[in-house]
Amino acid sequence: MPALNDTVAVPAAALAAAKRLAREKPATISADDAQKQLADILLANETVAVTRDGKTAAVLLSAKHYRQWQKLLASIMSEAEDREWAKKAEQAEAEGTIGAEKSAAIMRELRGKYGD
Repeated sequence: MPALNDTVAVPAAALAAAKRLAREKPATISADDAQKQLADILLANETVAVTRDGKTAAVLLSAKHYRQWQKLLASIMSEAEDREWAKKAEQAEAEGTIGAEKSAAIMRELRGKYGD
């Protein structure tokens, strides 16, 4: 797994989604009011910041926004994993492993020599 400070190239679609989600400013409601109006909040299907003592204590996401964030995070993690495997492959090749192409050529040669 890459370190948290590693730079991760984010796919363009994921970056656009992140920018759009980041621009959305949630409605704000106090914890007391949120408790009284929970049914209305759920029906509104919007992202709502719940405050306690003037500070954000929680954020309620609509199911749609939650799925968007899940998709965005999955995309970023996939990219990070791909980078990590590429780094490991480069390291293995630098350490003298033969690589995929050479390995496949040897396997073809051995199959030709000894059969399948």
